[in-house]
Amino acid sequence: MKNKVAISLIVILSVCVIILTGGMIYLLNGGSKIKLDFMFGNRNMILVDNYTTEAININKIYLNLNSTDVEINESIDNNVKVEYYSNRDNNAKIEYEEGVLSVNEEKYDTSCIGICNTRRKVIVSVPSDYKTNYEVKLKSGDLKSNIDLSGNNMAVSTMSGDVKLNKVSDISISAMSGDIIVDDIVGTISFSTMSGDVRIRNFNITSNSTVSTMSGDVKINYLSGSYVESSTKSGDIKINNNDRKSDIVLKINTSSGDISIN
Repeated sequence: MKNKVAISLIVILSVCVIILTGGMIYLLNGGSKIKLDFMFGNRNMILVDNYTTEAININKIYLNLNSTDVEINESIDNNVKVEYYSNRDNNAKIEYEEGVLSVNEEKYDTSCIGICNTRRKVIVSVPSDYKTNYEVKLKSGDLKSNIDLSGNNMAVSTMSGDVKLNKVSDISISAMSGDIIVDDIVGTISFSTMSGDVRIRNFNITSNSTVSTMSGDVKINYLSGSYVESSTKSGDIKINNNDRKSDIVLKINTSSGDISIN
């Protein structure tokens, strides 16, 4: 009798865990349907949609995506091109209106519970000398670029995705658990992350900037042109060559993360 009761309790608890997990995914993803989808194998992504126009027609690129990775590459001509790839059905929309080129994923078509293999990617190709405004909103996708994006205004927010950029200026990045990695910055930044790290290789600061983390580390390999004000609760601080005479201030705050500046 006791064994039957124990088995019944285990079954009930297992069902509750599945329901709660599904409910959390449903709320996080904003989906209207939950589908138990146990997927095995590796389905390749295919080109689902694309849009191409002359760069002169675009003054803003807006991306509002869920679990979709984003790459920004250099185009081979003077056009701006957006390509959307996926290995599953989706409801993404590429639209152009009044100078704004946008890609939106309003809701998930399905939410997977189990072993899922959903893959999505947006590739944005722009001319090498193209300057515009970027606004990128991601949930769990990564943002990556290897081209020079300096001279552009960029605002990036992500929940669990990483942000890896090459050359940028005047950029704000907000991440929950993703890392922020930038090779070269000339300009102003506002970086914040909960549990992700912030790593900057070269930073030539031109006006007051901020970096804040909860449990992530902050590491800047080369910093010029500013005085660093730093604080941490339980992390270590190491700052070399701090310019106390500079009128430009870089404020760095962490809770339990380390701060290292060379």
